Amino acid sequence: MRKGQMEMIGLVFVVVIIVFGILLYLKFSTRGDTGGITKRAEVTQSQSAFLVALKETDIPSCQAPFWRVAKACLENDPFCTGEDACAVLQDTIQTIADLTLTEQGTLYDIRLKGTDVQYAPKDTSTTPEPLCDVEDLNEEFLISAAQPIAHTGGQADLLLTICK
Repeated sequence: MRKGQMEMIGLVFVVVIIVFGILLYLKFSTRGDTGGITKRAEVTQSQSAFLVALKETDIPSCQAPFWRVAKACLENDPFCTGEDACAVLQDTIQTIADLTLTEQGTLYDIRLKGTDVQYAPKDTSTTPEPLCDVEDLNEEFLISAAQPIAHTGGQADLLLTICK
């Protein structure tokens, strides 16, 4: 064989090895991911959007945004013409979550840390316990998202946990 032919065979051999390596990489890099990462990213994005929208929602009975009522709840200030701000928040969260998340069939828990404001849908036909119990360590969660609410004592998080 001539020197030129040997070089061509060597070049073809190198190209075949590179193509084989790329094929192996593609096979093993997509193995095991059945869309879980994509689904998780979509849920995270929708959770964050929900919390931002909730935080900026005006509460009709108070003519004030959610975050301002949450701040009053965290600081134990009277709000909404003397009403308990935490009770107003609880009613608002329940109403909005029932009309959005519950209607979509999502199991969730939403709460304002540092307060008793918390809501998770319940199946009262079988048990009075919430369907998405974040206190149960055996519960498997899809993902949680938080939206900060500033107040004079620092910051509290509005948390939304989506259960599996």
